[in-house]
Order: sequence, then C-alpha cells, then structure tokens
Amino acid sequence: MKRFTILLSALFFAMTLLAQTPKYSKVKVYVNEFQLTELATAGIDITEGFIKKGVFLVSDFSEAEIEKINSLNLNYEILIDDVVKYYQERNIGLSANADDYKDAGDYVVPENFEFGSMSGHATYTEIAANLDNMVSLFPNLITVKESIGQTIEGRDMWMVKISDNPTVNETEPEVLYTALHHAREPVGAMQMLF
Repeated sequence: MKRFTILLSALFFAMTLLAQTPKYSKVKVYVNEFQLTELATAGIDITEGFIKKGVFLVSDFSEAEIEKINSLNLNYEILIDDVVKYYQERNIGLSANADDYKDAGDYVVPENFEFGSMSGHATYTEIAANLDNMVSLFPNLITVKESIGQTIEGRDMWMVKISDNPTVNETEPEVLYTALHHAREPVGAMQMLF
C-alpha cells in the first residue's frame, strides 16, 4: 500500500509539473555589451540564440525571463509569441512558414522511416520507440536497445548494434555512429534513425 501511495503521489507531482509548463516566446532584445552583461547578471541565459554584438540578442525566453528583461528597461520585441504552439502548427502545416518543408518529400526515404512530431524531428520518446520498432521488424539485423549510461538529466543514452550477426561479437571492422552530442541538435537523431 505504501508503494502505491508513493507512486500515486509521484504521478500527481509529475502532472502538476506538466500543467505548469511555462510559455516561451522568441524575443529580440536590443542590447549593447554592458546590457548583455546585465541580462546575464539577472539570471537570463545569454549563451543560446543569436547575438549581433552590441546590437541585439534573439533567443527563446520564458514569461518570467521576459518580465526580468522588462524590469531592466530594455527595448525588445516579441517575434513569436508562443514558440511551442508555433512549431506544433508548423509541423502540421498551419503556420505562415509551412512551406519550409515543401520539397521534403522529393527524396527517397527508407522503408518504415517517419518524421517525428517535433517539427519533423523525433522526440526522446519517439527515438526509443523507433529503436524498439526496428528490432521488432528486423530482429536478425539489430539488437534490442540498451542503455550505455544516463544524461545529466537522468535520460538513458541508447545504443544498438546493426550487423548481419548482431548478437555475435565477430572479428570484423566496426564503425561507430553517434548523435545528439548537444542539447539542441535534433537533426542528429533523425540522421541516425534515417
């Protein structure tokens, strides 16, 4: 009973966190180098995005970060109000930039390959599901995914072996393909899945 209570409590805690996901906006903040330092001092991450030195910074900021920018009396403009909504709509073709992928279907795509739900890129969950699907379709060519460790955020780092004899350690030349070395490079995962 105690285990069930702990599990139920953890579930409610996770649901509460999901319900409180902050909204992020793409914002262009007009800053000189001194003001850029002020942003960093205020706890705003200035290492991501695009910086034109001494002119502006463009990045995705939470509502709380935008409030901090506003409290510093910096000039800014919101380029995309809700980036999650923007990319979700873009992914299903509802935004003004839906034609960004207009020629994506012109290439030969491997059998069973599908684009992910994150603007065409696979989410972490979709990557794991893809690896599971591959082994169910081709059990004689690929091993079951296994974790080779965890990320700093506690996510498993998956690996598989693809071979004509995947469960046998043969004395043949080997090649290592790796991806997702950085947090914001989802194209690496798609290249591996492709």
